[in-house]
Amino acid sequence: MARICKDLLVATTNHAVYVWDLESGRCSGALGEQSATVGFFHISISLPEPVVEVEQSDRMEAPLLVAEASFDVETWMLRTYILADTLEAAKAEDAPIEDSSCILPLVKGTDVIHEIHCLESFRRTSVTAGPDGSVRIWDILTGECKVVLIGHAASVDDVQIDQHRVYSSSTDLTARIWDRHSGDCLHILKPAVPSQLTV
Repeated sequence: MARICKDLLVATTNHAVYVWDLESGRCSGALGEQSATVGFFHISISLPEPVVEVEQSDRMEAPLLVAEASFDVETWMLRTYILADTLEAAKAEDAPIEDSSCILPLVKGTDVIHEIHCLESFRRTSVTAGPDGSVRIWDILTGECKVVLIGHAASVDDVQIDQHRVYSSSTDLTARIWDRHSGDCLHILKPAVPSQLTV
């Protein structure tokens, strides 16, 4: 899995996450807990809000990397890391090439009680979903699960989020549109011809 943030490419393998500067081609960051016992399978990037849209005390000051960390078959966590130092390191002329050149600072680690099959983030909010059919909305700075969205009858394989809504698709052959603040299901979309849906 790979994501792009400004001039950075963030890419993950089963047991590692690296950040690459696209202009120089150098590896400018890595996660600090990489080992054969920790798996990173889903990542997303959250960018700060425009200053005019949010109170200063609630504002993210830097881009954040949100990663699902799996420690065994029954333990999952959301981990939030700061990308700001990596952005500066990537611009440095003498930025080292070694994979471990910059360990990303950990902001928050949050225990997650369900297996994660998909993850998406928007500003300080992340959405996770998986085989239990639930969709969960998290504050990635406090670690609080704000809302649990219940409605899908089978595994949820894809989620998206914007300023007002959450979108999910499931192997129950429906896509749902949710109000991200109240948790209300606004629409249930069913294809005329059954097939696998993605959002």
